Amino acid sequence: MKIKYCLHYASLALGLALSLSASGLLAQGSVFTYQGRLTDGTNPASGSYDIRAQLYNRAIAGQPGDAQIGGTLEFSNVAVTNGLLTLSLDFGAGPFNGEARWLQLVVRTNGGGAYTTLTPRQALTAAPYAILSGNLSGALATASLPSGGNWALSSTLTLDTSTLAIDPINNRVGIGTASPTWPLHLSAGQSVARLDSTANVFGSVLELRNNTASPIYLGAINFNNAASTYPGQIGYLGTDAFSFRTAGAERMHLDNRGQLDVTSADSEVGLNVLTHYLGIPLPTAIRGTCDSSFGTAVFGSSANGTAIYGTSANGLAGSFSGAVNINYASPFNKAQLRLRDPSDTGWVRLRLQTGTKPFWDFALGGENSLRFYADGNGDVMSLNTNGTLFVKVLTITGGADIAEPFRMSEANLAEGSVVVIDEAHPGQLKLSTEPYDRRVAGVISGAGGVSPGLSLQQKGRVEGDQQVALTGRVYVQADTSNGPIKPGDLLTTSAQPGHAMKVTDHARAQGAILGKAMTSLKEGTGLVLVLVTLQ
Repeated sequence: MKIKYCLHYASLALGLALSLSASGLLAQGSVFTYQGRLTDGTNPASGSYDIRAQLYNRAIAGQPGDAQIGGTLEFSNVAVTNGLLTLSLDFGAGPFNGEARWLQLVVRTNGGGAYTTLTPRQALTAAPYAILSGNLSGALATASLPSGGNWALSSTLTLDTSTLAIDPINNRVGIGTASPTWPLHLSAGQSVARLDSTANVFGSVLELRNNTASPIYLGAINFNNAASTYPGQIGYLGTDAFSFRTAGAERMHLDNRGQLDVTSADSEVGLNVLTHYLGIPLPTAIRGTCDSSFGTAVFGSSANGTAIYGTSANGLAGSFSGAVNINYASPFNKAQLRLRDPSDTGWVRLRLQTGTKPFWDFALGGENSLRFYADGNGDVMSLNTNGTLFVKVLTITGGADIAEPFRMSEANLAEGSVVVIDEAHPGQLKLSTEPYDRRVAGVISGAGGVSPGLSLQQKGRVEGDQQVALTGRVYVQADTSNGPIKPGDLLTTSAQPGHAMKVTDHARAQGAILGKAMTSLKEGTGLVLVLVTLQ
């Protein structure tokens, strides 16, 4: 096994005597604590090791005058965990006479094998010479370090290993830990940092500063866990914007315009504002809830008429629980819900779904057509900009006949009346008054509660004021002047104005047939359901 020694710090018990007298003098002793880090190749070593500790008067072996000072200290079965080792060294007082000393360690795996000399040797400073105080007599004047100097120790200075550790090699200070891993490392059952301001109107200030050119972050407060994955963070970006992160992802962003975006692609995010503020009722509750499928719930108003604004990574910008009321009061004076894709080839859609049933999309896109899209069936209906409607199947449930509006020579003709072409007024119709009239045009719709199912017209060209059934089922005013009417009888115009009668003279009926009766009329007059088939 190749053992490589990497010295990260040495912890030395330091004693400073500022005012001593012979009568009350106590020596510090000759034992001092050494802490180091041992690596096996590139990995921290772990296990048991035999270690020899030696003192030398030179930093590098083989230098002129290089010699071991004092004896060799033997340590067996030293536990090393994650590379860290601790030794209590006692070379006695003799080797420390004021001259420079270096520590050399020789290591092997516990119980066998050759020893490996670790390099470089480690300089010992300050702390071991405190034992000289045991040989002093008389009084010493108070000593102080000059101000303004740059002072450094080549090893960690430990005043109390349970309280404070200084690692000048890596520029680290530990409070509550002997192994600081950050420039300032505080470890306690509950770590608390408190800044008290006693005489300043601006209070305490914690400044996070970044002097790097074009920084990504000016500073951040991280909320960490044992796995060091930084699940939470409040950071200020170099773009002059605040970023708020939870679960390792940005959830809220406040930019330098004051715009706050609350977004999420894969977790629930909600924005709730109470209906009262400082005891004052608000006109509208600002409240939204989201499930995991949506991004952000936002309700509000703005001067430009845009009441809802949001973005999310999955393209779903908002979700509301309950009804949404869009008021007409806007600069456009009409209630509006605007969906827009900035691309000319894009799509905008309104998605509808109940439970787990297939969804419906009301969409606009493609060649600028309006589509009804059913999941699993595709486009079931589309409407072009020229007004052309395409549908797979059209079922009309509000009426039973196909009608067209016509102008009448007489106003307000009764529903169910038979009408014919008015030769005196081209393009208009009039009430029928002759039997077997080949000018028959149809029946005015609406009698018997049966309304037109489909109305055909072209505004500005052929408009009218009353709907006339041209085909389909409609109730017609009928009489029994040609005998009782039975289902299946052909009907034609009657001498009674606006009425139909049974065909008995089939030769005269050619071109004057209104349709077939579907109900009967035994005598007199009444409504008969007729299947209009003009012949």
